[in-house]
Amino acid sequence: LTLEPVLTAVTRELVPPTGPFRFLEVGCGSGVYVREALRRNPEALATAVERAPDVAEAAAARILQEGFEDRCRMVNDDIRTLSFEPEFDLITLHNNIYYFLEKERPELLSRLRSWLKPGGRLAATTVCRGEGGPFSRVLLLWSSVTAGAGILPAPDEFSDVLSRAGFAGVRTHTLFPGEAYVLFTGENPA
Repeated sequence: LTLEPVLTAVTRELVPPTGPFRFLEVGCGSGVYVREALRRNPEALATAVERAPDVAEAAAARILQEGFEDRCRMVNDDIRTLSFEPEFDLITLHNNIYYFLEKERPELLSRLRSWLKPGGRLAATTVCRGEGGPFSRVLLLWSSVTAGAGILPAPDEFSDVLSRAGFAGVRTHTLFPGEAYVLFTGENPA
């Protein structure tokens, strides 16, 4: 299962090719999708948050190497301790909602929504519980036995959490046939 080409395509769909656009990526990892978004839209500005210091340092180096340091603020911190104004058009969480316990998710998502401009969107991708292939089953096992991790969400359950966090127009889209890998989107109401 190779996620990078799929999430690169998702990024290109979420980010407009022109015009002012501010986005926040939660758990940016290597920064691959932040860099893709900045390449796609030359007016876009990004905030990339990564909790792991070594990973954040490597992502910052790649951002610098591509010349995006003036358009991307790299933050090495836990998203749960940060605060932003309602300044973002888009907030993304790729492959990391299971690092948050189920009981933390409603508050986290509500806080993220408060950082979106009216009409701004949240996009989260994750493997889900349910009908899936070997990758889904392995990640479900991992999320079930790893201390500090939350279990994989079920699609209907996570859609409901997004709605309860105040998102409107919550939608799901399965990204891999045969795997329970889902894109969730929701909008901050005006």
